[in-house]
Amino acid sequence: MPAWRRACLAYHEWLQAGANDHEAHEAATAAFQTVLPLPWQEAGTEAVNAVAYATRYHPEWFWRGAQHTEKWRATVRDNLNRRVHRINVSGVTVR
Repeated sequence: MPAWRRACLAYHEWLQAGANDHEAHEAATAAFQTVLPLPWQEAGTEAVNAVAYATRYHPEWFWRGAQHTEKWRATVRDNLNRRVHRINVSGVTVR
């Protein structure tokens, strides 16, 4: 599935760039949304499932690294920037 592949590539690339797990997960979610525009929470669940599957069943592919990702990086960045922040009852923005 192309959306799962994009999520895995984004997650791996962000980790390689020094991001923490949470940041890499958000990038994976945004990358997933470039293919399937699901709500953030649903896309996040799919991204987690994609990364878990890839690391479990195809670790050599997952950890080998990604190529040719430049063409969708801007879209991932846009999705991250547009992400709607949830507001808790005290009015503090929660990520």
